[in-house]
Amino acid sequence: HHDDDFARRTRFQGVIASGPHIMCFFTSMVATHLSRLTPMIGLDFSFKFLAPVRPDTTITMQWKVVRLEPSAKLRGVLADLEGVVRCAERPLISGRGVVLLTDEL
Repeated sequence: HHDDDFARRTRFQGVIASGPHIMCFFTSMVATHLSRLTPMIGLDFSFKFLAPVRPDTTITMQWKVVRLEPSAKLRGVLADLEGVVRCAERPLISGRGVVLLTDEL
């Protein structure tokens, strides 16, 4: 992810960002935002890497809450999330997640 000469000879034809590195920033958005509202616990996340993230690329990251479901068993509300990392309008990474919104940890 940092050797220009080697990277040019790969299928990516140049240096790219580490997928897990971008994924960490993407996932941290959920905790940063939701934990300001209520205690929350991340339960499940999955990602698809659709295209490489290139250096010096401006990206946008967005998550949407697509469903809320009360859970008596877990003592909170399950929030289903869908997200996307884009460069302009091109999707680079898509993600899904489930978090538990709760009154206490």
